[in-house]
Amino acid sequence: MKNCQIGAYLASTLVLLVAGLFYTYSYVTLFGNGHDRYPITAQFYSANGLSPGGNVILAGVPIGTIRAIHLNKQTYMADVLLEVDNNIRIPKDSVLTVNSTSMTDDDAVFVLPGKSKEYFEAQNTITNTRESLSLEQQIGNYIFNTGKLN
Repeated sequence: MKNCQIGAYLASTLVLLVAGLFYTYSYVTLFGNGHDRYPITAQFYSANGLSPGGNVILAGVPIGTIRAIHLNKQTYMADVLLEVDNNIRIPKDSVLTVNSTSMTDDDAVFVLPGKSKEYFEAQNTITNTRESLSLEQQIGNYIFNTGKLN
């Protein structure tokens, strides 16, 4: 009887250990280790489709992660906290948009880089943003704007 109890304790401990390792792996995969990134806040009129753990993309390459999304009670805009790789400098005249790489992907924050010689630094806020267009809006733009995708 005691051997059965010891075996149950060992099995339970092993299950908890595997669950803890999986949680740690998932957290690091979603949010990175935080040592080689700097935080920037982007303000959007709508953060619809974004979620923590999503990508920040520049030229089709992931350069960061969406850390958190909060409602700014003074401006009533969505404050999206981004963590961007330290080796990437975003020009101050860049535009950030919400979009997805395909119809089945989650939305991400896309960086459309500007040409300014000044760059955003840690803790800066980017206000030059555009929210995503829904599929219905894109089709309507295509139909009523003589075939131009805007």
